[in-house]
Amino acid sequence: MVQGGFCYTVCIVMSPRTYIVMCLGLILAWWPLGTSAHQPNIVKSVPVLITQPEISRVFYDDLTSGPRTYRIVTTAPWQLYLTILTPWSVVPNYTYDVRVYDVQSRAPIDGTDIFADWSQYYESFAGDWYWHGPEVRRAMPAGTFDIVVSADNQPGTYALAIGEREDFDLASAISAIRSIPEIKSRFLFVSPATFLRSPFGLAYIVIIFGAAVAAGMGYRAYMRRSALAKVSVRASRNIGPVDRAARFSIGAILFIVAVSTTWNPIVLFISGFAFFETFAGWCGLYALVGKSTCPSF
Repeated sequence: MVQGGFCYTVCIVMSPRTYIVMCLGLILAWWPLGTSAHQPNIVKSVPVLITQPEISRVFYDDLTSGPRTYRIVTTAPWQLYLTILTPWSVVPNYTYDVRVYDVQSRAPIDGTDIFADWSQYYESFAGDWYWHGPEVRRAMPAGTFDIVVSADNQPGTYALAIGEREDFDLASAISAIRSIPEIKSRFLFVSPATFLRSPFGLAYIVIIFGAAVAAGMGYRAYMRRSALAKVSVRASRNIGPVDRAARFSIGAILFIVAVSTTWNPIVLFISGFAFFETFAGWCGLYALVGKSTCPSF
């Protein structure tokens, strides 16, 4: 009876309305995975090695220490696609030079001075605007190639997009979400909180808050059915208005701090649990010690 009891008690306390809400939350959480987007990568070391150049990726980098090199190694013919983007907040008033070299011969295969014809571009994954440069497409043979990015002066940050084939699974989405706050603050010069404008950001909140609510419901159901629980534990509410207001404030503060900095999942989970206790009027810690601050109790 102990094994599986926790899951059983969670199921029996869920009303049809709760099931509907959870299903809608799952739909909202999974729907953004169909959104077209480049896989974001923050360059940590150089040169960058790329073994699948046709997969759509964007590399966030800067030229403060000189030209950057991206090495491509393939064993079969492939289709080259590349373009360069700059932050919307920075006017692109310098000339980028993007050249592709055959490593064996060191001969340039294709080069583009990207300066004119910058256009506006909205990236839906993170909800950001960019300046978008010209695009380069070319059929390439198998081999080893270097993409070298330089500029006529030493500008700040940029994003180099390579490949057009979308390959964005759940693992890639999780990895991308973890990098979004740093990309926004370090490369795009905007607040990480702007990720809330994206369906991916909203889905991330839904998933973590859903986990917090599920944990709260499961713990409450377990405590109510536990033979060791005190009578007061089985009450539907055990916190009064003052405690609920305090929990709401804690949840709101933690939420604001999280989405304004690193989107830390632990901080967001605690925030979601605080909101759960606020609206449920029930505190897990109070239930554990048999305490209640509810005036009507």
